[in-house]
Amino acid sequence: MVTIWTDSSTNLPHMNSGIAEALIGVSGVVAGGIIGVGGSWLGAHVNSRSADRTTRATIEGNSQDIKAQIEASETTTKAQIESAMATVTAQIEADRQSRIWDKRAAVYVKAVRLFRYQQEIRESQVQHLLTAADASTELAPVDRQVLEALMTS
Repeated sequence: MVTIWTDSSTNLPHMNSGIAEALIGVSGVVAGGIIGVGGSWLGAHVNSRSADRTTRATIEGNSQDIKAQIEASETTTKAQIESAMATVTAQIEADRQSRIWDKRAAVYVKAVRLFRYQQEIRESQVQHLLTAADASTELAPVDRQVLEALMTS
């Protein structure tokens, strides 16, 4: 049997220097591994919490921005709808006025024709009185009730 360690004061075997160095090296690697893994875990945990806080703050800030954008968009949309409604209402009123004017213009044209017709009747009657001859054409009188109805409608 090979003696690895002997110490006369403790009755422990004395360790060979090569084995002691190897044991120190292995224990250093083990301690370094434990410290490395622990440090990595601690760093990851701290980074995870920091990233979580940053993400939550970003989401909260973006939520506020989105809410403000939606409210601004809603206000703009309401203004556009009101503007469009005012434009349509004005166009409808203008069309109505145009139709009323078109109807009045048609009535005025009819009235002028009826007045001209009445003038032709009078001219024919005057010609008949001056020449004492029969009127060359028999013209129907103007119906004043129809003319007044057209003018007031």
